[in-house]
Amino acid sequence: MYYINRTIKLFNAERRRSIIDKINFDTGTPIFQQIVDNILSDIAGGVLKPGDKIESVRVLAADYKVNPNTMQKSLEKLTDMGFLYTERTSGRFVTKDASKIQALKENLPAKLTRDYIKQMRDFSMVDDEILEYVQKHLKESGN
Repeated sequence: MYYINRTIKLFNAERRRSIIDKINFDTGTPIFQQIVDNILSDIAGGVLKPGDKIESVRVLAADYKVNPNTMQKSLEKLTDMGFLYTERTSGRFVTKDASKIQALKENLPAKLTRDYIKQMRDFSMVDDEILEYVQKHLKESGN
């Protein structure tokens, strides 16, 4: 990562490619929600730290290759959720509320797990098969 004036975090080329890879324009999940989920993941994972100033709507829209209105909607939702705040004339920042970020870190893996289980059940897998599948792939990945 590199910084401008040490306040605005900009994404390097690798990060920009990663962003594009995470947005699926063909899925049933709205694009703005995918962006919200991606930014929440970055906050939980420490990519975006408490108090970090984030880029403007236009810069982020270009990074995500989406319409600025879509990006604005995503940022407004994150602000409504309390993960971003706005300082008049200074821009948007990641919340400094450590308890909110900690709750996010705990809730995101639980949500991912629930979603995964639901998808596997949609493939007609029963719980024992799902558990066996996860254990098999954990062993294969060396974890």
